[in-house]
Amino acid sequence: MNILITGSTDYPSTNKIKRLLYNIKQTKGTDNIIIASRDNDGVDKIVKKYALDFDFEYGIFNLYNQNQNMFSIMPKWKFNKEYSAKLFYWRDNDAIKWADMVILFCEKINYMQIKNLVKLLKNTTKYVKIIN
Repeated sequence: MNILITGSTDYPSTNKIKRLLYNIKQTKGTDNIIIASRDNDGVDKIVKKYALDFDFEYGIFNLYNQNQNMFSIMPKWKFNKEYSAKLFYWRDNDAIKWADMVILFCEKINYMQIKNLVKLLKNTTKYVKIIN
């Protein structure tokens, strides 16, 4: 099962994220579950830390103007593109297509990246959970 867990850069509750990953591990185990996030800031940084601590397979959907790294999920040809605002849309769209479940941590949907992600999620039939 592919689970995308992401959120805002200023989400205050590390414990909620840790508890969620712990509960996933307790109920479903770590076999055949891949936890992924979108960046290296805020919620995504916390998800990475606890996913690796709890022995989940971890991946990241970094922007395509960056270099591919050891956690990158997408193939090498997608990377090292010239910067464009469209890269955020392409990255989020690829992440949602990849995921079986999306969990979004944010207090307010006021950042442009979160607004765009929520807009993409409205057009999907996948399981989506937004946690305040």
